Amino acid sequence: MRLAAVCGLLACLLAPARGTQEAANPAPAPPSARAGATQTTPPPAPRPETPDSTRSARTPAAVAAGVVGTTWLPDSSVAFTLGEIIVTADRPRHELRVRSGALEFADLAFRPGSSASELLKALPGVSVSAGRKDEASVAIRGFGARRVAILVDGRPMNLPYYGTFDLASLDADKLEGIRVVRGPASVTYGPNVMGGVVNFLTARGRDHPGTRLRVSGGSHNTGEILATHGRVMGRWDLFVTARGGGSDGSVLSHGFRPTGYPGTEEGGYRDNSHRVEVDLFAKLGYRNGAGTDAALSCGYLDVEKGVPSAIDEERYWRFTDWRRFFGDLTLSHKLGPAMTLQAKAYGDVFVNTLVDYEDGRFDPAAVFYSSTHDNWDLGGIVSLEHDWSPRVQGTYGASLREDQIKKRMNPDEPWLYHHQLTGSVYNEYYARLGGTLRATLGLADHFVIRNHLGDVDHSPGFAAGLTMRPAPDWGLIASAGQGTRFPTLSQLWSQNTGNRELRPEVARRFEVGADWTPGRAARTELTLFWNELHDLIDRDNRRAGRYYNIRGARSRGLELDETVRPWDWLEIQASYTYTQAENRDTGQALDLVPEHKIDGRLTASAPGGDSRWTLIVTRVGSRFDSESLSADQALAAYTVADCLVASRLGRRWSLTLEVMNVGDVHYEEEVMYPAPGRTVLISAAVDL
Repeated sequence: MRLAAVCGLLACLLAPARGTQEAANPAPAPPSARAGATQTTPPPAPRPETPDSTRSARTPAAVAAGVVGTTWLPDSSVAFTLGEIIVTADRPRHELRVRSGALEFADLAFRPGSSASELLKALPGVSVSAGRKDEASVAIRGFGARRVAILVDGRPMNLPYYGTFDLASLDADKLEGIRVVRGPASVTYGPNVMGGVVNFLTARGRDHPGTRLRVSGGSHNTGEILATHGRVMGRWDLFVTARGGGSDGSVLSHGFRPTGYPGTEEGGYRDNSHRVEVDLFAKLGYRNGAGTDAALSCGYLDVEKGVPSAIDEERYWRFTDWRRFFGDLTLSHKLGPAMTLQAKAYGDVFVNTLVDYEDGRFDPAAVFYSSTHDNWDLGGIVSLEHDWSPRVQGTYGASLREDQIKKRMNPDEPWLYHHQLTGSVYNEYYARLGGTLRATLGLADHFVIRNHLGDVDHSPGFAAGLTMRPAPDWGLIASAGQGTRFPTLSQLWSQNTGNRELRPEVARRFEVGADWTPGRAARTELTLFWNELHDLIDRDNRRAGRYYNIRGARSRGLELDETVRPWDWLEIQASYTYTQAENRDTGQALDLVPEHKIDGRLTASAPGGDSRWTLIVTRVGSRFDSESLSADQALAAYTVADCLVASRLGRRWSLTLEVMNVGDVHYEEEVMYPAPGRTVLISAAVDL
């Protein structure tokens, strides 16, 4: 029924007249510098605003062929993130000068993988893993999933109860770009931004006019159909996507060895790993050319999936209900030549039911429990940007979010309710101090309110940064900041492990770095970082797994990134990350943080740009895992490769071949949870 509904929507998407599409296609602008280069230094000075007729032609066919890049377009704002304007994949004007990576649309199209988690895993300083609930999470420089802020167009996505977000649930086809802040984050991001930021930017119809239909199929009876449509209607633009598909599950690598325990994983198809989903998204934009830009987006995701158990465990979990829907309104309005108002309002609802069955028959009459969580949050952000002079600009704003959950372990039990308010008041200044020296300074008061104003907690935040380019081909950065992560509702109120006396986690973060660009064909970056974590929240197995504040932890390391383009048709990028992260109470390493990580990416295109190949190789070193039963409690290192081949066939058709885990390597991102073996996916797309 779900797939039938999607097919009906696809038919509606194909209906718009072609005349509108042709009128919306702008004249092409020269492509920018190579797509996908990590953006770590200030961008070129913004160009004067230009009419829409000068935009890059970024039709799906052009992007599939690799012949169109992205350009710095200050008038194509996509979303507004806590006091900063995200301009396509551009750097915001008032951003703290720290290490941050940007994946632009032209680069996303040529990275293997269809979900957000697969796109992120090869970035420097970033680790991605999936475990107990088959949910993909991200860690940055030793900070785990709860401590990294996940945003979509600036809207917080971390769930209120557990504080995490399943990156595998976010599909890449609606994205315009991804920005990853690895260093100290700007105070304008608000509270609960302790270990970095990942901001996913969704597309607009103004940048992607036309209709595309794509059909995919591959390993493990995987199938998917996708339709996207973008159009411009005067001052208005519309972008819509509809996707439906599923899979029988994943297949384990040939190197997998069963544990031999009765009822556990035996190899071949991963038990209980099937997935069926429907994903709908729409974004309506408005721009009047006189300083007003607005966007209204909404979405709905419906998933039914199994949850594979650990390979030494006999467990039968399934999400029989997993739905998420949202609405998001953003506005930017120029109040005068030197003042801009930005505002955002959003609502997000997430409902899921996890059923623990007695055995592999999955009989609804034979269950241990049927746990339902009904999460929702409402929030708003408002900020004012003011240019005090040509050299000094300031941002002043506030954010507020209300989180609420009602949950019960079984349908015949009463609901339990928990809620809280989190927010921030901030101001941040950006100054040109002379020559190439730039400075940023921000201060914030983060707060949380519980028990109907009966419990209020505050935590100060700050961020400061300097950047300088002593010579045109090299530059220096230095930054420092303090971020806070308030306890999640689960850490406070869980019946078995909650602790209402928990204090907020606090991290003081520092980094220094240098970059060298001897020419258009090469770029080198070196970053040293160290972080001091206080009152870190962890579980104490001596106290039945109850949450408590440990004395502290630290992480420190370096990132080295090199990009070389020896010829126009070939780009090679390699990075090395060293991270030492330890619990200062026990002296043990923090869980799942690789000490060494190496990433390599090779991208090549055929003459004429009709075909493009991408190969990504990732080497993840051994990691400490407190759940491991090995003598040293370490997970083994592994090397995995993914590849993609995209080819344009004529003006309308394109084919894509993706192979994940090319070598069919057996490895575990978390102990006893093996990753899928080799997976092949073939897609055919037509532009209508």
